[in-house]
Amino acid sequence: MTKNNIVVARISSTAGKKIGAVIYYSEPPTDRLAILCPGYLDTKSYDHLRKLAETLVLCGCTVVVFDPIGTWGSEGTISDYLTSQYLDDIGSILEYMLSQKDYTHIILVGHSRGGMVSILYAARDPRISLVIGIMPSSGRPLTSSKLEEWHSTYSESGN
Repeated sequence: MTKNNIVVARISSTAGKKIGAVIYYSEPPTDRLAILCPGYLDTKSYDHLRKLAETLVLCGCTVVVFDPIGTWGSEGTISDYLTSQYLDDIGSILEYMLSQKDYTHIILVGHSRGGMVSILYAARDPRISLVIGIMPSSGRPLTSSKLEEWHSTYSESGN
């Protein structure tokens, strides 16, 4: 389905499930690719991701926004929504896009959990030119008992 250089796609993952994605193609075509990674249980359809995709297209990037496996428009269940799977999803998106065109500048942009996963992915793939983490998370929040343990440990040691 194409509308004004926007394509709704179903991309195969390494897990054998389909990743729901939207690809925004720049005009004229470009060698710059941006992959946008949503935050914890966020969707590719949220306004902030759509607006960011539209802005990056105006700056001359082809942009992919996707729902990780186990969420929203992708196959799988919430039990599939793991950091390791999210990393594999980014790899699947990247390989799919590189099979279409040779992108020489590849940018990962992620919000919250997507920011954390973007940083992790970029550290292991030298093809990534730039990573932008928008308020990247550092994992799950501490439970109240863990927070109390942390507070007593550091307040007693004077740190």
